Amino acid sequence: MMHRLSLLIVTLAPWLWLVPPSLASNLEQQLNIQPHNATSGQSRDVADQWMQLGQQQAAAGEFSQATQAWAAAADIYRILGDTQAQGQAYSAMGYAFVNLGNYPQAERVFRLRTAIARDNNDSLGVVFGLNNLGSLQVNQGRLNDGQTLFEEALLLARPTGDARAIGLSLSNLGWVAFQRGDLDLAVNL
Repeated sequence: MMHRLSLLIVTLAPWLWLVPPSLASNLEQQLNIQPHNATSGQSRDVADQWMQLGQQQAAAGEFSQATQAWAAAADIYRILGDTQAQGQAYSAMGYAFVNLGNYPQAERVFRLRTAIARDNNDSLGVVFGLNNLGSLQVNQGRLNDGQTLFEEALLLARPTGDARAIGLSLSNLGWVAFQRGDLDLAVNL
């Protein structure tokens, strides 16, 4: 029996190079994500598909599943070096965590989003991140913390001249004033 097995191996050995690679090596090739290929390629497509899946799940009210999809996208974007897309994934996750009532996780990902924007000198990303963090604080009754974040956001927004960033920061400061009962200040902001 052993002799037949040896003969079979010797007979098949020259043909083994024709056999397609094993599933494991195909999987390794699929997961071989090359850094700095942030705008195109299979890895980018996969990350974008995770983002789209998360959006569909969130639209269906499946926020827990959406956060998992966006986390997968964020990981791939991080590996690719696309920090802007990574930040967008964190923002989406933050909104989902807010909808789930998981404020600590929402704060964590909003802080990650803001830190990424700071690291990349993305003023608008920082402004929107600070406004997200401030809104989270105000929703939890921490008006002073929220106001501080909105004021910082406004200081960063004004030099950009971006009407949305300035308007959002002013609107949020007006919201804090309204929460405090200072209607005159709220209207004048």
